[in-house]
Amino acid sequence: MKTSHTQLLSLILLALACLGTTAEVYKWTDETGRVHYSDKPDGEDLVVMNVKSKRTDKAALAQVRQEKLDAAQAAAADLQAQEALAEEEMQNAAIREENCRRATEAVTSMKNAQRLYVPSEGGERRYLSDDEIAERIQRAETDQSRWCSKV
Repeated sequence: MKTSHTQLLSLILLALACLGTTAEVYKWTDETGRVHYSDKPDGEDLVVMNVKSKRTDKAALAQVRQEKLDAAQAAAADLQAQEALAEEEMQNAAIREENCRRATEAVTSMKNAQRLYVPSEGGERRYLSDDEIAERIQRAETDQSRWCSKV
């Protein structure tokens, strides 16, 4: 007998607890014009609000979080790739600048030289002909225009 009373009391308490979760929301304006919202009616100008709620979809929330994480990782990878590209461009610019300097020095040196020569196999100098000099100056000017032009 005692068990049935305990079960009945538990059932009644459970029913009362469920009633508390279906509370309504009330809206009213006080005499100063201020709007209030509450789960307990207060004031004379009450409006019962129709508040709808639904359970949080944990799977959808996790998917949104994962999409944001993926987007942030993709943005970080893109930024890293851009930084690497900028670094490579800076290195290439330094190489181009050095090659331009060397090509310019070669052209100036060849044009200002009295006679141009190359070492021969025996360690002696072999002086270049005018045609050979013109050809070498032409190659040096081509290198200069290649390395010194703005890309």
